[in-house]
Amino acid sequence: MQALNFLFWNTNRKPLIKEISNIAKHNNIDVILLAEHNLNDVDLLLELNSKSVDYHLPNPIFQSNRIKVFTKFSSNFIIPVADESENRFTCFKIKFPIIEEILVFGVHLPDNRNNQNVSVGSHAGRIARRIKELEKEQNLSNTIVVGDFNMNPSDVGMVDAESFHAIMDSEIVKKESRIVSSKEYDYFYNPMWSLHGDIGNNVAGSYFYKNAELVNYHWNVFDQVLLRPSLIDNFEKDSLKLLDSDGEKSLLKKGGFPNEKYSDHLPLIFTLNLDLK
Repeated sequence: MQALNFLFWNTNRKPLIKEISNIAKHNNIDVILLAEHNLNDVDLLLELNSKSVDYHLPNPIFQSNRIKVFTKFSSNFIIPVADESENRFTCFKIKFPIIEEILVFGVHLPDNRNNQNVSVGSHAGRIARRIKELEKEQNLSNTIVVGDFNMNPSDVGMVDAESFHAIMDSEIVKKESRIVSSKEYDYFYNPMWSLHGDIGNNVAGSYFYKNAELVNYHWNVFDQVLLRPSLIDNFEKDSLKLLDSDGEKSLLKKGGFPNEKYSDHLPLIFTLNLDLK
């Protein structure tokens, strides 16, 4: 089995070249996806490749700045599929010679501080429909969706069958779909429910926000990964982590909350184990 290690981080437009490189080095990251990335790509590549030339940009380079992608694979193995800034996602295929292709979507939905939850949910439905269309065009269902959803796993835009239809039980998701009012809806598996709370976790979420409203979760899990049923058995559940350190220093401030000096979001890592028969 070959491990394929992913990192997603909303860097909040901060100059986090060293921190990204540290995480990549300490966790042997193969695929890096960044939201709110405001760094010079060349500078980040120089830091990532300071010890050896491992990382590359996709070719052709995605024009949208919503999601930046860096991988350890040459352009022969990373195939850009769609770069839809208006739909707030970037999509590419990971294409190895001896395994089935994997379709990866990096997403960044609207900020829910400046948009009502119902509006964010509407964006989610639009993205989910485009994902379905591109899966059909590419004749692929090995799909990963990762990014800053600006919703919690339990929010309507995440679980609605007309949207991502992402639920927490992998055995149910393996049934692939369900029928509602004579219409079939495909599932996504959302393992992020298990990272919302402090039992067994180093932090209680990926993003902390406290206000004076009567309903306030304090900790949110806006940064998530979703998987289609065909990838569940490849997903290493124990690999799923929200990082509180870049491997060299803490990313938290006093009280255990994200240190905005780095980012107001914490990095997310996970692993797929691929059978390279």
